Amino acid sequence: AMKPGGQYEGLLECKEEGLIDHIVFSSHQPGSEIKHILEDGKMEGVLLGINILNFPYRWDGVMAAYQRGFGVVAMNPLFGGAIPTHEKELSFLASEGETPTEAALRFLISCPQISVVLNGFTTRKHIDMACRVADEALPFTDADLEKIRKKIGDNMNLACTGCGYCDNCPQNIPVPSYMQLYNEKQIFNSSDKEMKEKSYLWGITESNGARANECIECGQCEEACTQHLPIIERLKEIASWENK
Repeated sequence: AMKPGGQYEGLLECKEEGLIDHIVFSSHQPGSEIKHILEDGKMEGVLLGINILNFPYRWDGVMAAYQRGFGVVAMNPLFGGAIPTHEKELSFLASEGETPTEAALRFLISCPQISVVLNGFTTRKHIDMACRVADEALPFTDADLEKIRKKIGDNMNLACTGCGYCDNCPQNIPVPSYMQLYNEKQIFNSSDKEMKEKSYLWGITESNGARANECIECGQCEEACTQHLPIIERLKEIASWENK
Protein backbone atom coordinates (compact mmCIF):
# COMPACT_ATOMS: atom_id res chain seq x y z
CA ALA A 1 0.00 0.00 0.00
CA MET A 2 2.87 2.41 0.75
CA LYS A 3 5.02 1.54 -2.27
CA PRO A 4 5.41 3.98 -5.20
CA GLY A 5 2.22 3.82 -7.25
CA GLY A 6 0.40 2.12 -4.39
CA GLN A 7 -2.79 2.86 -2.51
CA TYR A 8 -1.31 5.64 -0.38
CA GLU A 9 -0.32 7.68 -3.42
CA GLY A 10 -3.82 7.20 -4.77
CA LEU A 11 -5.26 8.52 -1.52
CA LEU A 12 -2.96 11.55 -1.68
CA GLU A 13 -4.30 12.31 -5.16
CA CYS A 14 -7.87 11.97 -3.89
CA LYS A 15 -7.07 14.41 -1.10
CA GLU A 16 -5.52 16.91 -3.50
CA GLU A 17 -8.63 16.71 -5.70
CA GLY A 18 -10.87 17.36 -2.71
CA LEU A 19 -12.50 13.94 -2.81
CA ILE A 20 -11.45 13.15 0.77
CA ASP A 21 -10.42 15.30 3.72
CA HIS A 22 -8.21 12.94 5.72
CA ILE A 23 -6.23 9.73 5.29
CA VAL A 24 -6.78 7.39 8.21
CA PHE A 25 -6.24 3.71 8.91
CA SER A 26 -7.92 0.82 10.69
CA SER A 27 -5.97 -1.41 13.06
CA HIS A 28 -6.31 -4.32 15.45
CA GLN A 29 -2.69 -3.97 16.56
CA PRO A 30 -1.42 -3.17 20.08
CA GLY A 31 -1.20 0.48 21.03
CA SER A 32 2.57 0.61 20.59
CA GLU A 33 2.29 -0.38 16.91
CA ILE A 34 -0.53 2.10 16.30
CA LYS A 35 1.63 4.80 17.88
CA HIS A 36 4.51 3.87 15.58
CA ILE A 37 2.30 4.20 12.49
CA LEU A 38 1.07 7.62 13.59
CA GLU A 39 4.59 8.82 14.31
CA ASP A 40 5.44 8.16 10.67
CA GLY A 41 3.37 11.22 9.83
CA LYS A 42 1.37 9.83 6.93
CA MET A 43 -1.91 9.12 8.72
CA GLU A 44 -4.35 11.59 10.25
CA GLY A 45 -6.60 9.40 12.34
CA VAL A 46 -7.31 5.84 13.38
CA LEU A 47 -10.15 3.33 13.69
CA LEU A 48 -9.17 0.79 16.33
CA GLY A 49 -10.67 -2.03 18.37
CA ILE A 50 -10.85 -0.80 21.94
CA ASN A 51 -13.14 -1.53 24.86
CA ILE A 52 -13.22 -1.60 28.62
CA LEU A 53 -11.53 -5.01 28.72
CA ASN A 54 -8.56 -4.33 26.43
CA PHE A 55 -7.97 -0.59 26.82
CA PRO A 56 -4.60 -0.93 28.65
CA TYR A 57 -3.17 -2.53 25.50
CA ARG A 58 -4.53 0.06 23.04
CA TRP A 59 -4.13 3.26 25.03
CA ASP A 60 -0.71 4.26 23.69
CA GLY A 61 -2.25 4.35 20.23
CA VAL A 62 -5.24 6.38 21.40
CA MET A 63 -3.02 8.96 23.09
CA ALA A 64 -0.67 9.18 20.11
CA ALA A 65 -3.61 10.18 17.92
CA TYR A 66 -5.24 12.45 20.49
CA GLN A 67 -2.03 14.39 21.19
CA ARG A 68 -1.72 15.11 17.47
CA GLY A 69 -5.29 16.35 17.25
CA PHE A 70 -6.37 13.35 15.18
CA GLY A 71 -9.72 11.61 15.28
CA VAL A 72 -10.02 8.31 17.15
CA VAL A 73 -12.92 6.02 16.21
CA ALA A 74 -13.58 3.11 18.58
CA MET A 75 -14.95 -0.14 17.18
CA ASN A 76 -15.84 -3.35 19.02
CA PRO A 77 -16.95 -1.49 22.19
CA LEU A 78 -18.68 -4.56 23.63
CA PHE A 79 -15.89 -6.98 22.80
CA GLY A 80 -17.74 -8.83 20.09
CA GLY A 81 -20.79 -9.38 22.29
CA ALA A 82 -18.81 -11.00 25.12
CA ILE A 83 -19.69 -8.24 27.59
CA PRO A 84 -23.52 -8.40 27.30
CA THR A 85 -23.33 -12.20 27.09
CA HIS A 86 -21.42 -12.45 30.38
CA GLU A 87 -22.74 -9.61 32.49
CA LYS A 88 -22.77 -11.68 35.68
CA GLU A 89 -19.08 -12.57 35.41
CA LEU A 90 -18.19 -8.99 34.45
CA SER A 91 -20.17 -7.26 37.18
CA PHE A 92 -16.95 -5.68 38.47
CA LEU A 93 -17.03 -3.33 35.47
CA ALA A 94 -20.19 -1.57 36.57
CA SER A 95 -21.00 1.07 39.16
CA GLU A 96 -24.12 0.82 41.30
CA GLY A 97 -27.28 1.02 39.23
CA GLU A 98 -25.76 0.19 35.84
CA THR A 99 -25.06 -2.96 33.86
CA PRO A 100 -21.61 -4.00 32.58
CA THR A 101 -22.84 -3.26 29.05
CA GLU A 102 -23.80 0.26 30.05
CA ALA A 103 -20.47 0.66 31.82
CA ALA A 104 -18.58 -0.45 28.72
CA LEU A 105 -20.34 2.15 26.57
CA ARG A 106 -19.96 4.83 29.23
CA PHE A 107 -16.23 4.19 29.42
CA LEU A 108 -15.68 5.00 25.75
CA ILE A 109 -18.32 7.71 25.36
CA SER A 110 -16.94 9.65 28.33
CA CYS A 111 -13.32 9.51 27.13
CA PRO A 112 -12.30 12.89 25.67
CA GLN A 113 -9.63 11.06 23.64
CA ILE A 114 -12.29 9.07 21.74
CA SER A 115 -14.04 10.95 18.92
CA VAL A 116 -16.68 8.40 17.87
CA VAL A 117 -17.91 5.08 19.27
CA LEU A 118 -19.27 2.56 16.74
CA ASN A 119 -21.83 0.27 18.33
CA GLY A 120 -24.16 -2.21 16.68
CA PHE A 121 -27.85 -2.46 17.57
CA THR A 122 -30.47 -5.12 17.00
CA THR A 123 -33.48 -3.63 18.82
CA ARG A 124 -34.97 -0.23 19.65
CA LYS A 125 -34.27 -1.03 23.31
CA HIS A 126 -30.54 -1.17 22.57
CA ILE A 127 -30.68 2.22 20.85
CA ASP A 128 -32.56 3.80 23.75
CA MET A 129 -30.07 2.39 26.23
CA ALA A 130 -27.07 3.70 24.30
CA CYS A 131 -28.64 7.16 23.96
CA ARG A 132 -29.36 7.27 27.67
CA VAL A 133 -25.79 6.28 28.50
CA ALA A 134 -24.48 8.95 26.14
CA ASP A 135 -26.67 11.62 27.76
CA GLU A 136 -25.61 10.70 31.29
CA ALA A 137 -22.05 9.48 30.72
CA LEU A 138 -19.71 10.26 33.61
CA PRO A 139 -16.01 9.44 33.21
CA PHE A 140 -14.40 6.62 35.12
CA THR A 141 -12.09 7.68 37.95
CA ASP A 142 -8.45 6.61 38.05
CA ALA A 143 -9.36 4.30 40.94
CA ASP A 144 -12.11 2.68 38.84
CA LEU A 145 -9.72 2.03 35.96
CA GLU A 146 -7.01 0.64 38.22
CA LYS A 147 -9.50 -1.82 39.72
CA ILE A 148 -10.44 -3.00 36.24
CA ARG A 149 -6.79 -3.31 35.18
CA LYS A 150 -6.11 -5.62 38.12
CA LYS A 151 -9.14 -7.75 37.34
CA ILE A 152 -8.50 -8.29 33.64
CA GLY A 153 -4.80 -9.14 33.97
CA ASP A 154 -2.52 -9.60 30.96
CA ASN A 155 -4.54 -12.11 28.94
CA MET A 156 -6.69 -9.49 27.24
CA ASN A 157 -3.70 -8.23 25.28
CA LEU A 158 -3.83 -11.47 23.29
CA ALA A 159 -7.60 -11.71 22.98
CA CYS A 160 -9.09 -11.95 19.50
CA THR A 161 -10.83 -8.73 18.45
CA GLY A 162 -13.29 -10.59 16.23
CA CYS A 163 -12.47 -8.99 12.88
CA GLY A 164 -13.33 -12.25 11.07
CA TYR A 165 -10.47 -12.13 8.57
CA CYS A 166 -9.62 -15.73 9.50
CA ASP A 167 -12.91 -16.97 8.06
CA ASN A 168 -13.19 -19.18 4.95
CA CYS A 169 -11.04 -22.01 6.29
CA PRO A 170 -10.39 -24.60 3.54
CA GLN A 171 -11.42 -27.29 6.05
CA ASN A 172 -14.65 -25.39 6.83
CA ILE A 173 -13.59 -24.91 10.46
CA PRO A 174 -15.50 -21.94 11.99
CA VAL A 175 -12.27 -20.25 13.07
CA PRO A 176 -13.79 -16.86 14.08
CA SER A 177 -16.29 -18.61 16.36
CA TYR A 178 -13.57 -20.74 17.89
CA MET A 179 -11.43 -17.67 18.56
CA GLN A 180 -14.32 -15.97 20.36
CA LEU A 181 -14.74 -19.14 22.39
CA TYR A 182 -11.03 -19.04 23.24
CA ASN A 183 -11.45 -15.46 24.44
CA GLU A 184 -13.80 -16.73 27.11
CA LYS A 185 -11.16 -19.15 28.32
CA GLN A 186 -8.78 -16.23 28.76
CA ILE A 187 -11.30 -13.89 30.36
CA PHE A 188 -12.95 -16.28 32.79
CA ASN A 189 -10.30 -19.01 33.21
CA SER A 190 -13.03 -21.61 32.73
CA SER A 191 -12.42 -25.34 33.01
CA ASP A 192 -12.14 -27.51 29.91
CA LYS A 193 -15.54 -29.00 30.68
CA GLU A 194 -17.12 -25.55 30.91
CA MET A 195 -15.52 -24.51 27.63
CA LYS A 196 -16.84 -27.59 25.85
CA GLU A 197 -20.34 -26.81 27.11
CA LYS A 198 -20.08 -23.18 25.93
CA SER A 199 -19.38 -24.10 22.31
CA TYR A 200 -23.04 -23.82 21.33
CA LEU A 201 -23.13 -20.18 22.47
CA TRP A 202 -20.90 -19.31 19.53
CA GLY A 203 -22.81 -21.43 17.02
CA ILE A 204 -20.30 -24.29 17.11
CA THR A 205 -22.30 -27.48 16.63
CA GLU A 206 -21.72 -30.86 15.02
CA SER A 207 -23.70 -29.76 11.96
CA ASN A 208 -22.05 -26.36 11.59
CA GLY A 209 -18.59 -26.80 10.09
CA ALA A 210 -15.62 -28.98 10.90
CA ARG A 211 -14.20 -29.52 14.37
CA ALA A 212 -11.02 -27.93 15.68
CA ASN A 213 -9.11 -31.22 15.44
CA GLU A 214 -9.57 -31.25 11.66
CA CYS A 215 -7.12 -28.37 11.23
CA ILE A 216 -4.43 -29.24 8.66
CA GLU A 217 -2.15 -26.39 9.76
CA CYS A 218 -2.14 -24.75 6.33
CA GLY A 219 -1.61 -21.36 7.98
CA GLN A 220 -4.19 -19.47 5.92
CA CYS A 221 -5.92 -18.13 9.04
CA GLU A 222 -2.68 -16.98 10.67
CA GLU A 223 -1.59 -15.18 7.52
CA ALA A 224 -4.89 -13.29 7.53
CA CYS A 225 -4.81 -12.45 11.25
CA THR A 226 -4.12 -8.76 11.80
CA GLN A 227 -3.05 -9.48 15.39
CA HIS A 228 -0.65 -12.29 14.46
CA LEU A 229 -2.32 -14.63 16.95
CA PRO A 230 -1.20 -18.29 17.24
CA ILE A 231 -4.48 -19.60 15.86
CA ILE A 232 -3.21 -23.08 15.02
CA GLU A 233 -1.97 -23.66 18.57
CA ARG A 234 -5.26 -22.37 19.95
CA LEU A 235 -7.21 -24.76 17.75
CA LYS A 236 -5.10 -27.61 19.10
CA GLU A 237 -5.95 -26.57 22.65
CA ILE A 238 -9.64 -26.27 21.78
CA ALA A 239 -9.53 -29.73 20.20
CA SER A 240 -8.29 -31.10 23.52
CA TRP A 241 -11.42 -29.72 25.22
CA GLU A 242 -13.72 -31.18 22.59
CA ASN A 243 -12.15 -34.61 22.89
CA LYS A 244 -12.71 -34.87 26.63
